[in-house]
Amino acid sequence: MLIGQFEKQDNDFTGSIETLGLTAHDVHFEAVEPKNDKAPSYIVHVGDSAIGAAWKKTSNDGKPYLSVKLDSPVFAAPIQAALVKVNDTYHLAWSRPRARPAEDDSTNDAEF
Repeated sequence: MLIGQFEKQDNDFTGSIETLGLTAHDVHFEAVEPKNDKAPSYIVHVGDSAIGAAWKKTSNDGKPYLSVKLDSPVFAAPIQAALVKVNDTYHLAWSRPRARPAEDDSTNDAEF
């Protein structure tokens, strides 16, 4: 599901996000130098407030994208999304995470 559209400006991205619970027109992905291999490549801002981060990734078919995590007190839970290039713009796409399979509790001998 498309939740945002962005344009690339130098190493940064600017655009907007729109969902049922959030409308933000001043969204900015600011490029940062990662401090280690797990640190984000971008900090996501709405105005002056940081609301998330993004990491550079490569898809299974070799296409680059940004793995994005947005979080704010107004969200019921963090939002996981991907920023991908589509023609001359960048789309922020969200999909509901798949449910994890239930763990096998047969090895747990503890009584309840």
